[in-house]
Amino acid sequence: MSAEPFVEGKALSGKLNCGKKMDIREIWKRYKAPLLMLAVLAALVGGYYGLRAYNMKRLTESVKDNGKDYTALVLDDTKMREIAYTYGDFTVVLRKEGDTWTSPDAPGKELLQTQVNPYLYRLKNMESDHRIENADLAEYGLDAPTHEVIVKTDAETHEVHIGSLNEMTSQYYFRVDDETTVYTMDESIAELFEVPLEELLQ
Repeated sequence: MSAEPFVEGKALSGKLNCGKKMDIREIWKRYKAPLLMLAVLAALVGGYYGLRAYNMKRLTESVKDNGKDYTALVLDDTKMREIAYTYGDFTVVLRKEGDTWTSPDAPGKELLQTQVNPYLYRLKNMESDHRIENADLAEYGLDAPTHEVIVKTDAETHEVHIGSLNEMTSQYYFRVDDETTVYTMDESIAELFEVPLEELLQ
């Protein structure tokens, strides 16, 4: 009985056929969940950057001379006599008596001058990178401000209304007095007007 001749191609084919073949349906079935998760993740990332771009466009589309600073309020800090701000359910009043800052809500106690200085610094020259003229106040949260600030000097009184936070830029919208021009301020500035009186006392 003669042996079957060796054929290399046939042997190789036999080896390949030993493994289980996977068609496209089986591949889809096996990897369906991770592929769908990747697709959802890609959509979320794309949506985030798309929303960010949209918000930045809205922020700047009404701005003139973009890139330059705009001045919303200028005051002489040496003539400031009272600063009052309301946030949430509390109001803080800071009042200058002679050369000392006190509060009528804490009789006999002095305020830490180092704690008052940031308020003077931020209110004496309120500048902004953006300005939106003839703004729809409700669109920027200024129909119901989150923070209200009143600053009095020897000769004048001004109100600063702080509206909603743009989370994409970490900036709050604000306006001065009854103006319809809206500006932006950094989130850290608005946070000054969230500090309770107890943290300002010696």
